[in-house]
Amino acid sequence: MAMNTFDALMAEVNRKIAETGMAASAANAAAAAANEAAESAQDEAKKASGAADAANEAAKMAQQTAADWENVTAQAETAEAGSEASVSLTEEDGERKFSFVIPRGRDGAAGAKGDTGRSGVTFTLSGTKLYITTG
Repeated sequence: MAMNTFDALMAEVNRKIAETGMAASAANAAAAAANEAAESAQDEAKKASGAADAANEAAKMAQQTAADWENVTAQAETAEAGSEASVSLTEEDGERKFSFVIPRGRDGAAGAKGDTGRSGVTFTLSGTKLYITTG
């Protein structure tokens, strides 16, 4: 019987060693997958950081552009009909000014004289009283 007990004990030890080996293999595979995921996450974090840097730079440029156009004024001048329209931009003491020259339209031909209609209201002054009648 001692031999059977020893054989059973050895079988149990061998089974536990095999289970331990499988657990170690599974742990190693999980660690490798975790390392791969961590590397991927680091790569994505670098990409996100680069995108954030680009967005911050774009925001700075937009703020600078807005500041550049903060002190802008405009004026317009009417030119004779038939002349060229133009626009110019000048800068003086940090202030930018648009100057527009816009020609007026040509005079149109006179139309035919229309009928005189009734005004619909008659005013009559009698002494110090003013009478207003409609119709």
